[in-house]
Parts: sequence; C-alpha cells; structure tokens
Amino acid sequence: MSQSANYSVIFDAEKFRKDLRQVSWHLPHNADLGSPSILAFMLRIQTPADTVNFRVRINGHSVFHFTFYDNSDSFPTNRYGPWMEVVQKEVLLHGENIMNFDFETDEDDSYLSVSDAVLWWQANN
Repeated sequence: MSQSANYSVIFDAEKFRKDLRQVSWHLPHNADLGSPSILAFMLRIQTPADTVNFRVRINGHSVFHFTFYDNSDSFPTNRYGPWMEVVQKEVLLHGENIMNFDFETDEDDSYLSVSDAVLWWQANN
C-alpha cells in the first residue's frame, strides 16, 4: 500500500478564473513518478448558471472533471469546499509542471476560484 509523506504547496492564496488558466510549480527530483499522487484544493463557485463544467489538467492530462448542476439532485452552483483527486502515475514531471483549471459556464458574472492547492507525493527511497 502506498504511503504519502511529502507534499508540495502549489499555491495558497485564492486565485480567480483568469489566473487559473496556467499555473506552474516545481516537483523535487526525489519524487517517485511511478507512484500515484493526491491533488487537494478548495473550490468556490457562485453563479446564476444552471450548469458549470470544471476540469483540471496537469501537463496536458485530464486529472479531474466534474459538472455541477443547479438542482436538488446534485451539488448546487453556489458551493465552497474541499476536493481531492488521485493523480495517476507518469502524469507528473521532475522540475516544472503545468496545471490548468478550466471552467465552462454560460454566465459571464460567475465567481469561480481555487485556493489551497497541495500535491501529496511519494519520494524515492
């Protein structure tokens, strides 16, 4: 069973929609690229839109996708909370990594932000 003992803070402060198109950070050279990692972040969505599509890509690989619907059967589109996702092995790179947060909504006055982005990873022995 994998154990996570190392982490990289990708960013802490809240970043808004336009600042999330491309975020870069560096992963240390002792990270085990052959092991899965865990991406965690806080997501805030406030919008009058009926539907919001949200996708996270790392180095061009889709690692998270969710569609929010504003109805009682799903998450409301006024939401703030934590999200975690397993990042499959071979997605990350030693050195610079590029993460993209993509939002799609039909309302221009939507408030969308991400904060407290952290990647938990395993080190080589």
